[in-house]
Amino acid sequence: MATELTAGRRDTSLITTRRPLERNRIVQREANMMDAFQTNVSSLTFTHINVGSNQLIVVGTAAEDATASNRDITGVTWEGQAMTKIREDVNGNKETQLWYKEGDAGNDNVTIVVTFSGTVAKAIAGSLGFENVDQATPISASAGNTGTSTAPNVDITTVNKNDMTMDFAFGESVDEMTTNYALVAHNRQRNREGEGVAAAMGETVDVPRLSAATLNLAWIRDNSSAWVVSACAITPSFTQNLTANKRNTTLNTVKRPA
Repeated sequence: MATELTAGRRDTSLITTRRPLERNRIVQREANMMDAFQTNVSSLTFTHINVGSNQLIVVGTAAEDATASNRDITGVTWEGQAMTKIREDVNGNKETQLWYKEGDAGNDNVTIVVTFSGTVAKAIAGSLGFENVDQATPISASAGNTGTSTAPNVDITTVNKNDMTMDFAFGESVDEMTTNYALVAHNRQRNREGEGVAAAMGETVDVPRLSAATLNLAWIRDNSSAWVVSACAITPSFTQNLTANKRNTTLNTVKRPA
């Protein structure tokens, strides 16, 4: 006599996340931060490598000078084309700014020029390049913060799911700023220290993200001193959705010999 096991059909609905491919997410491609702080300068010039499609370049600048009008930036250009200012943040004699330009300059190496209103005591600038960025509204949000501590940081609230965020931090220091992994870690970080000040820039991404979110972008140092941070959120050129897949599992009749 054979014993018949129960036969039946079971439906399970699984919510699965498709791992985004490079073409379906913002990709940080190239970065450039000047090798050292410049002193007593009225402009900064450096080269950025231009790659990818639906591009965006974000330039971060930092300046220290007792005269506020000297720190004002009259313009930032990208292969001679004017860039658009995102924001500026000030803490005493220190100031950071973010500028951007979308599109393709047509060259592999583009020249970026930052021009100040006057001569500043200390200055540095860097750039981050991204592809797969919405060309109509590349910057969806921005935020800034200032303080005096060992933890330069800024809260930024994104607008779109899968926005990428980046920030530029600047402050007095005798040590480099490094990413604070206890909070939202920077995927890549670039930092410079010298002339009694330090700067750092990096981007953070956590995709796929189901909705807009408030992120704390944080750096850490050994010594407490004044700092200023500027940040922005970058809009992707796609919409990444979660996909609900229904999976049917069939249990067939199995007869076991007695």
